[in-house]
Amino acid sequence: MVLIICDKHVEGDISADNLFTDFPELRTHSEALFSLAPRTVRAEERHVYVGQREMAVGARGDGLEILGSEDATTCHIVILRDLTSDRGVTGLGHLDSEDPAQLLSLEAAVRQRVGSAGPWEYEVSLVGGYKDDRSCSRDITDSLLFTMKVWNV
Repeated sequence: MVLIICDKHVEGDISADNLFTDFPELRTHSEALFSLAPRTVRAEERHVYVGQREMAVGARGDGLEILGSEDATTCHIVILRDLTSDRGVTGLGHLDSEDPAQLLSLEAAVRQRVGSAGPWEYEVSLVGGYKDDRSCSRDITDSLLFTMKVWNV
């Protein structure tokens, strides 16, 4: 799989330790996201809340206004948007483990919802993974980056 971050093709290994150094734009994007005020979701808004170790997939026409999660500290919220179809398929997973099966399950659910034979192209956003004393976040980030780099899609 080709991994592109901030319009740059990723060559070789990539890790959480060098992510902001190799891609300084990510720090700017992260700081902008972090500075946003939390948004309260109203009961009348059509939404799906994704808790820790859960995932959901939605598409245009589902009547869904918001697909969201919260409280990703050491865990990661992964947003996976399909770019190969016009169906507007988006998956969101709240992943708390370095086990690649969590990310691969989310990708399989998005692929199934798209319903085509591929090849697939995704836009991926990662939220969370804050620096912690036990390096849990770093391990999860490294696993996600490695899994995306070797994806066979």
